[in-house]
Amino acid sequence: MTGPRPSILTLIGPYKEPIAFAAKAEPAITASEFITQLGTAAANLRKAGIRNTENLDNAAFYLAQALDTTSREEVTSGIRHASHCLQATADLVGEYRPLVCD
Repeated sequence: MTGPRPSILTLIGPYKEPIAFAAKAEPAITASEFITQLGTAAANLRKAGIRNTENLDNAAFYLAQALDTTSREEVTSGIRHASHCLQATADLVGEYRPLVCD
């Protein structure tokens, strides 16, 4: 299915760089890569002692659901929920950056 991907890719655009940094990877090119990087980033942040990383795991869950459905309503709902979960990404990665850049 190709319909929802542009919307998902639009959503993840602003988050690709910080999530890639936290995942210690190159920025994701596809939604599937981004979903995988969210899990890796959340794990790296947790290992560094950063709290509230569950929002990244939740965003990965919602994006995976949106990517895997043919229902426009489910795609829209997944994107909306993921967007909400990703709102604190800059703060989370901002806490992480000084810990790994020293």
